[in-house]
Amino acid sequence: MVDGDGHCPFRIVFHHKQNALFEPLIHHHRHRHQKLALKRRHSGAGNLALRQQIFLSVFAFCLLHAIQLSDQMRAPQSFKIKRSRRSDRSFVSCSQTLSYMSAMSRIFVTFACLIFTTLAQAGQTPWVDVAPDTRLRLIFSDVLTSEAETMMALELEMPPGTKTYWRVPGETGIPLTLDNSNSTGLGEAKVIWPFPERLQTYGYVDYVYQQNLILPIKLQVKSSNPRLDMKLILGVCSEVCIPVSVQITHDLTFDARDNRVALQIAQNIANSPIPWDQQDNPFGRIYYDLASEQLRIEVSDSQIDMQTMIPTIENSFVMFGMPQKSQTEGLVAFEKLGGDVMQDLAGKNLTLTFMSPDGPYEYSMPLILSE
Repeated sequence: MVDGDGHCPFRIVFHHKQNALFEPLIHHHRHRHQKLALKRRHSGAGNLALRQQIFLSVFAFCLLHAIQLSDQMRAPQSFKIKRSRRSDRSFVSCSQTLSYMSAMSRIFVTFACLIFTTLAQAGQTPWVDVAPDTRLRLIFSDVLTSEAETMMALELEMPPGTKTYWRVPGETGIPLTLDNSNSTGLGEAKVIWPFPERLQTYGYVDYVYQQNLILPIKLQVKSSNPRLDMKLILGVCSEVCIPVSVQITHDLTFDARDNRVALQIAQNIANSPIPWDQQDNPFGRIYYDLASEQLRIEVSDSQIDMQTMIPTIENSFVMFGMPQKSQTEGLVAFEKLGGDVMQDLAGKNLTLTFMSPDGPYEYSMPLILSE
């Protein structure tokens, strides 16, 4: 038996304003300079008065609905005697019991709707549509640590075939940028990047996330009433790449921990590379060979998956290709695809990101050039 009247009749629709598309440009190696295809401003918990009004209205409706259903339950009901056509035995069909069960289910759904409405206001901002079948929001742990830090995350839902990009996006990707300068009572916002997927399309190498993504962000808190006002620029690509700009505001509170969000963030932090902390050095000689224009790495730890290695150089636009195994045991080479002149990068910090049986790691050392 399905009782359609028991469902909550409210659906709150948020309006997003799309602004002019001609303001900022994105500097992009392959795509040239691009205008932002989509720019939105969205307020999460900024207008508390409006949110409280909506909540109280829903609460009043649900309470009134429950009282009416309770009165229906107390109304006298009749018993009907029906005879089975297949036997001479009679059975009792109690419409009062069915009415009672129906009313109870209505009350349960009504108060479940009320509880959901309450929970939906905490720990997250409403979804913002940024591309076809693609939406994002910010979620918050609502926990303030003893170091005056709190964890939040960018949650992005994408359909199959759609992707966004890692901290080093690759040859055709658009990097994520966060601007937290308009926030009050908040300091630096640091992204904690989960290990990406290397994707080669039409000969171009990118580092991407596909479908659903939760990207942890650590925030410094400097006041008791912090207000987030963050601008995000990111690339969302399927067959067409869309540079998206979104402005989101949210009043942070630390009254009650959001355990669901905290768990989601913790799971994705566990998938993020950490500095190599083992006693043994996992690599031998690491150098860039100027003659062959290759980065060459001697891998001494057989547990390291060489095909997952991603080399990056700090503060540079240098891109490397797919890992190539050498005839020499344990030697892997990366062809330079483009970017800065390597002679200008000697001594810069070279970071290798890779997978191991214990999870993802990072290993850093100064860049050495060899003739």
